[in-house]
Amino acid sequence: MLKTTVLEQRALSGLIALGTARQALGEAVEYAKIREVFGKPLGKFEGVQFKLVEDFTSLEAARLTCYQALHLIQKNAVEASIWAAMANLIGGETAYKVVNDAMDVYGGLGYSRELPLERYLRDVKAIQIASATLKMEIGQGIFGKEFLPYT
Repeated sequence: MLKTTVLEQRALSGLIALGTARQALGEAVEYAKIREVFGKPLGKFEGVQFKLVEDFTSLEAARLTCYQALHLIQKNAVEASIWAAMANLIGGETAYKVVNDAMDVYGGLGYSRELPLERYLRDVKAIQIASATLKMEIGQGIFGKEFLPYT
């Protein structure tokens, strides 16, 4: 069994959340292609297209943050801890937004238990909640302890 460090687990948690979001985004794109509204596919509307394009872009940026964190961890870089925390944080927050947007594309159906989207949202919310304390660690790495409240 592969043994991982806490820092690696943080970066990988971000990637797990992003993988879930990527699945939700892919399902939303496919649905937008086939769902007809006002005589044309839902994906033809700019509001839907822009939302999905922004989500795809956010996913890719967050994924690269996670990869950078893993790269720095592998090099034993000083800033690896901050990047691992950022990877976990951005992974959870980006994933939550992307899955929520995917649910919006489906409308009311997206919130039903007939689709896996509501489960995806719960899954990424758990990662987002677990990473909430990482903001303090990131702040400590950027500003130093003397600038943090409650220290």
